[in-house]
Amino acid sequence: MELNEIIVSENAFTNPDPYQVILSNISVLNVLREEGIEDSDLFDDALISYLVDYYFSQTTAGGFSQFVWNTKWSEEINELIAVGLDMMNAAEHLAYFEKQQRRMKGLSSIKKKKFFEQSFSEKNPVKSTIDDISFSEITEDLIQLHSDWLKSHPQLKVLPIDAMFEELESIVGHPIAR
Repeated sequence: MELNEIIVSENAFTNPDPYQVILSNISVLNVLREEGIEDSDLFDDALISYLVDYYFSQTTAGGFSQFVWNTKWSEEINELIAVGLDMMNAAEHLAYFEKQQRRMKGLSSIKKKKFFEQSFSEKNPVKSTIDDISFSEITEDLIQLHSDWLKSHPQLKVLPIDAMFEELESIVGHPIAR
């Protein structure tokens, strides 16, 4: 079964905090994944939203190297994030992400192997090669851009909490613990 919509709660959609609608999508995807739905069956734009938030939160918390480390530098994930940043009109973040992709391509296979073989810590010598300060210089508000994109998405389904769980239960084919 392939899903073809982004499902969020009505409470999140109407909340003035722009992150709440993003968080609602993340929560829905986490429930579906916990219930055995494969990423390949999720709606691409819902997954893109999830991954763009992952990129942003990882890079904000620990630098781009933390994102690279935790995703094991997945080309599939990177492609979806770049597409998402473009769709969200996040030009500065997309430029940064593309610059970092070029930086990673420029690393030798030996340095990449060394980076992933060592623990992720300040002592990992390749970490400083991957990170730079330009992320902190981005002025656009990705959370707002992301939220606006979700809220205006043509395949967004906004439901009250109970109806949302009924929808998710119909997708997975059994009751979900709340």
